[in-house]
Amino acid sequence: MGITLKIKKYFKDFSLDVNWETGDELTVLFGYSGAGKSLTFQAIAGISKPDEGCIEVNGRVVFDSARLIDLPPQKRSIGYVFQDLALFPHMTVKNNILYGAPDISSTERAGRAAELMDMFRLAGLENRLPSQISGGQKQRVALARALIRRPSALLLDEPFSAVDLPIRIEMRNYLRHIQSSQKIPVILITHDPDEAIELADRMIIYSSGKVIGVGAPEDVLGTVSTVGSERAASTNIILSDTALTGRPVFSIR
Repeated sequence: MGITLKIKKYFKDFSLDVNWETGDELTVLFGYSGAGKSLTFQAIAGISKPDEGCIEVNGRVVFDSARLIDLPPQKRSIGYVFQDLALFPHMTVKNNILYGAPDISSTERAGRAAELMDMFRLAGLENRLPSQISGGQKQRVALARALIRRPSALLLDEPFSAVDLPIRIEMRNYLRHIQSSQKIPVILITHDPDEAIELADRMIIYSSGKVIGVGAPEDVLGTVSTVGSERAASTNIILSDTALTGRPVFSIR
């Protein structure tokens, strides 16, 4: 199972044209800001409608322009953690988590919320507001809210960009646990190459609305490291060796 996607979306000065698939693994979308990564997430979640194409999640078609299929977000069973986390400031920790599953019984919601609060070490914080908890705790609340409906896939749009390294490391461990225990596709957007290399089973590299590399991190990096100057210039990939890490480090611009 996993996600299969082939979509196009056109704007006045930008077009998104991407085609990729991933299984029940942890996939990283990597590329500079404005390359189309968040637009792809919005299309998968049903927040933005592609102009053409199809999207399949775990064998279920959620969008197909040719067949006029376009399931609303609440019917797609996608967990989504936004870059700014989007916690409701007037809601308690518990109510923020419960908000993620409005379509199940109150008894089941309460049970799942208690289970997730225990998993993410949030017990005792149920009645606090987001302003009364730490950055790491906010991250865990956002993850719990995304998981309470037991989604078929989890999308994370740079959720760790605003937190310190110790919290980032902790959240990376949570992601690994979620993917291995729940066996769902987990897709993470990040601009941090170290984070991408550490976490990814598969990397998908974006540039200017297109996919320029797909594969295991070591395969993608190996391909990039052997391309000629013409290819490197056309994709704006910068690759260099560093004595500090002993491995290739790259960025995209």
